[in-house]
This record gives sequence, structure tokens and C-alpha cells, in this order.
Amino acid sequence: MSERRGSPRRMPRWWIAAALAALAAWEGLPQQLLHTRDTQWYVEAPTADWKRDGVRSVFVTANGIRVHLETTAEEGAGEAAVAARQHVLIVPGTGTGAGMFRRWPSKDDSMVAELSKRKGVVVTAVDLRGHGRTTVTPGPYSVELLAEDVAGAMRSAFPGEKFHVYGLSVGMGVAMVLALDHKDVVASISGNGFLFDRSVFQFDAWFFSRPFVTRALGMQLLATAAEMVLDINERGVFVEESRHMPLEGFVQTSLSWLDFNVTHRMHEYEAPMLLLSPDKDAKATGNSKAQFLRETAGCRAKVDIVEFAGFSHFMPFERGGPRRIVEAMVRSHGLGESA
Repeated sequence: MSERRGSPRRMPRWWIAAALAALAAWEGLPQQLLHTRDTQWYVEAPTADWKRDGVRSVFVTANGIRVHLETTAEEGAGEAAVAARQHVLIVPGTGTGAGMFRRWPSKDDSMVAELSKRKGVVVTAVDLRGHGRTTVTPGPYSVELLAEDVAGAMRSAFPGEKFHVYGLSVGMGVAMVLALDHKDVVASISGNGFLFDRSVFQFDAWFFSRPFVTRALGMQLLATAAEMVLDINERGVFVEESRHMPLEGFVQTSLSWLDFNVTHRMHEYEAPMLLLSPDKDAKATGNSKAQFLRETAGCRAKVDIVEFAGFSHFMPFERGGPRRIVEAMVRSHGLGESA
């Protein structure tokens, strides 16, 4: 009797990354033990103010911290001129910052560039608490706390304005909370990489949110593992940008959303929603159209769900991704006119 041999089983990508991370964590154990009291294990981002590529750096005080914004709003334009425009707010995810949406995949076809091509649109991106140039504070963080920071910053920088909020990953969770608890600053929400219920156990999410693992690895090794798990198209994006990521902010933000669940409040939503489902993200994290349909079954607000082929969790940083996202926002929310 001849022996039948099936095709070899491929080891799941997340398992390979987890094994790599575990090895790196073990290698980094002595350093971790030596520096447990030091919460500043990161290369600080530049601190000088600047204005470039039609974007300027702004700091505002909100919720007891200093919040950093990048905005296309003209300095000294006056409240009336700013109020006459549509405002888009970009809320980054864990480990990403405001500047990434200006730089990737290039400054000419980034999210900020594509949105700026729409006539009358003002674009503002925020660094979350513990990210980029916004204040790093001790934990614990929560998605609700991050939303309070963002809402306060928007009220301070743009009094009385409502925003079409785009969120990536936990930034989408922040958008979800803004639309529930801070309705005065929300015109609509859009985003990808997050679910209304994140409390379902996922090993890779749990593993990479362990403080010991993240602190022992450091941001660059952690970013390399994340790129493998999420199967992103533009390799090196997260690794490059991780040089400006405060590690303690990453640790606390990663822990903030493991028990996040607002499905019981679905009937409270009023702002229109655009839920984006890149196919690679659906495979890696479960953020699929089918799951969105189940979660939003009791929602009274308008809900549009759009699937994208060939894109990952980091779609806004991948070639062609920003244009496709902005086109979907224009169709769903009537955002701006072509410049």
C-alpha cells in the first residue's frame, strides 16, 4: 500500500510572528529587567514647530494634556472662513501618528493630499495620547479616554465645528465613541480595522498587547512582527514610523481596547457611518462585511459598508488606498467637490 502524502500545512502567519516575538522577548529579558522603572523607552519625535506641504503643526490643551494636531486650516483665516468649509478629522490607530497620513504612500497621494483635492475641505489629523508629539501619560488608557482627548482638542481648535471623522484601527473605535458621547463634534464617521465589539478573544491581539512582550521587543521589532501578521502591502511603513512612537503609549493603547464593546448602544447612533472592509484585514482581524452587518443590525443611522480587494489593515498607507477611501467617503457623505 502506497503512503498518501498531502500538501504540507502552512503555518499561520500570526503564529510565525508570535514565535519570532517570543524569541525576541526572551533575548530582551535582561534589558527589560534592568529598565522596569523607566517609561521613556523611545526615540522622541522632533519637537520644533513647522509648516510644510500645506500642513501646519498645532498644539492645543485638552483633557489635561497637550494634544498635537496637523491641519490644513490656514493660520489667521478667521472663524467665518474656516466655518464655511467641511472638516475632516483623521484619528490614527495604535502605533501610528498624524504625520503618517501626510507622508504615506507618498506626499502626493496620501490621505491628506487626496482629501485636500476636494474643494472646501479642511483636513486635521491628531496624535492620540501617548503617540507622536501628544503628551505621554501613565496608564491605564481607554478608548473613551482617547475620545475625550480628541473631542476636547477639536472644541478648542475649531469651536462649534462638526467633523467627518475617519479612524484607523483604534482610531475607528475613538470615532465610534465620539459619535455616541460627543455628538456635537461629529458629522459622520468612517473607518476600518476595528469592530464595535472587540471583546472576543484573539490570540495575536492579546499576545502583542502584553506589556512584557511590547517592552522587551521595542517598537522596531514589534512593528516588523505587526507587518507580518497584518500582511501589509507597503512593507517598512510601520517599521519606519515606529522610530517616532513612544513605547509606553503603544503599551497602554494596546491594552485600552481589549474589552471594548458598544454593540448594546447601537440604537443610539445618529451620525451616518461608512465601514470599510479591506479583504486582507478581514482575513487577519475578522473585520469583515458580514461581521459589520451583524453588529449594526439594530442601528438606526445610515450605514454603508464597502469592501476592497487587495488592501490590508493599513490601507490608508498603501498605494491607491487613500484615493479609494476618499472616493468612498465622497459617495457616502457627500464630501466636498473636485478641486
